[in-house]
Amino acid sequence: MLRHQQQANALLASLSQLDTDWKDEFAKRVISSYERLEPATELGTVNLQQLFDEDFEVGLTIARLFLEKSKDEFFSEWRARFPQDGLNKGHYVKNKEAFLAQLDHLLVRSTIVSTVSQSYTWKDILTERLKAGRGSAIKGQARGRALEDFVEGIVSSVFGKHYDTRCSFTGASGHSKEKTDFAIPSKEHPQILIEVKAYGATGSKQTDVLGDVTRILEE
Repeated sequence: MLRHQQQANALLASLSQLDTDWKDEFAKRVISSYERLEPATELGTVNLQQLFDEDFEVGLTIARLFLEKSKDEFFSEWRARFPQDGLNKGHYVKNKEAFLAQLDHLLVRSTIVSTVSQSYTWKDILTERLKAGRGSAIKGQARGRALEDFVEGIVSSVFGKHYDTRCSFTGASGHSKEKTDFAIPSKEHPQILIEVKAYGATGSKQTDVLGDVTRILEE
């Protein structure tokens, strides 16, 4: 077998960016649907119903886009407001009038009206790009920190100043350490450990907590 020798520099020099298009067939359906929305002072029930009649999933996606909510955020808000009704096509077909009224409670119609009637500049476009990119990560960090502060309020009310926060605690062996959000009464001699997680979406991030808890338990 012929042997080929490769150098790291040569391999790195041969690397190139892999360009992909973000628009799949569903995205194209969504764009095609909202391109038909015209600036208006009001969006009647008939128009909104037509949007969902044509393609329920597309209609739902457009509603989320106008509200600037991820699928998980929108579904969570729906479950909190309407726990007895599923956010699905079956519920919509069964009682369209009630479904559209529920969308009104979530401010879908009023948000669409204000958005399609507004004038935009290049600054607005850049702001939206910043929000969609870096803003998504910042939003997640802020959510986690808000929950940590909430938990700390409870810990402080129970244990006073006898706790360490966002620290590396000393494990049972006395030599190794592991990170945790709260160590009570101290990181040197922890008796209670609290790990805080806040998520606004499903996915691999939620499974990360299993690894965190496992490492804490091992210590």
